[in-house]
Amino acid sequence: MYGRSLLEHGIFGRVGDGKEIRIKKDKWIPEASYLPILPHVDMPDDLKVSSLIDDYSRQWNDYSRQWNEELVRICFRPADAECILNIPLSHNQVYDCLSWMHTRTGIYTVKSAYIRAKCEAIHLKSSAKAKGEPSNQVCTTKEWKSLWNIKAPPKMKIVLWRFAHNCLPTGQQLTRRKILAYNLCCHCGREETIEHAFLSCKYVDEIWRELKRCGFRRLIKYFQSPQQRVFETLAACSERDVVILVISVWHIWGARNAVRNGEPEVHPHCIVEKLLAYVDMVLLRLYVPVSPNCCDYLKPKHLEPPLEGWITVNVDAVVFRKTNHMGMGIVIRNHMGVFLAACRQGLDNINDPEFAEAVACKRRVLFA
Repeated sequence: MYGRSLLEHGIFGRVGDGKEIRIKKDKWIPEASYLPILPHVDMPDDLKVSSLIDDYSRQWNDYSRQWNEELVRICFRPADAECILNIPLSHNQVYDCLSWMHTRTGIYTVKSAYIRAKCEAIHLKSSAKAKGEPSNQVCTTKEWKSLWNIKAPPKMKIVLWRFAHNCLPTGQQLTRRKILAYNLCCHCGREETIEHAFLSCKYVDEIWRELKRCGFRRLIKYFQSPQQRVFETLAACSERDVVILVISVWHIWGARNAVRNGEPEVHPHCIVEKLLAYVDMVLLRLYVPVSPNCCDYLKPKHLEPPLEGWITVNVDAVVFRKTNHMGMGIVIRNHMGVFLAACRQGLDNINDPEFAEAVACKRRVLFA
């Protein structure tokens, strides 16, 4: 029954010759398809739309249709009359037909009906909680598009999208969904809400403080609505800051899931080092495209593990001539290839590749 009701609400009559659509009983104006528009003057219930159309022949095989503007403006309110006069009429002999309003083509699809049903459910849920919906739905659509247009891996944008919808499986959400699971914060043992998981937890707060010490400002502050907080941040921050925000949220959520899955808790500073290295990699790939060297495909490099009891220390350096600084990364593994430690560092006023490699080698010795 719900499917039938949804179908009836989404179907309206598309005007062809107007001989099958009733003015008062049928839905035939796209801008007001949910409720039939009632005219100002009395008219029979079965009066057809064709009575509002002037149909005449210019030549023996050429027909022309146009709205009787004077009659339309007399029978309907000014706003409704404008909607009617904006409906295009075909000059060919076409008949009235049914159209689905939630697709551009007017053809019904299960996907469009599902989206419509979900939207109605969200509106009803918001109304039940006495929470209003934004009046400017076009603006909200643009804000969601700005989220998906962030230059970051899709898996990270999905986490931010779920954060905005408050549908991440935090302890509070698991309890609300009646899922039997540990519903307290895995870092500090307090109640795990969406705000606690990304802000007020001491473990997470140390991550944000370390990021601030590294020169990144704290983009997420305390909020009442996650969606509003995300939209405000996207509107106020630069493109680079938004990329950092997405990567930070994703790593914080990943660290939380790792502990819940039984892995040992990693120090917040190590999370920050990993996060900053990922930020450098994403920004480098997205904003400074690197053209691959064809010789790299012809000569693959294979790293041989060291002897038992020894370790391998790999280092690499890169220079950024436009910003006049360099970056380096160091990774230490044992003879089995198991990761032991890593670090990254950036230095200003260095743009010579050979000098940058020498500085990186020196830093490797000190780090090892």
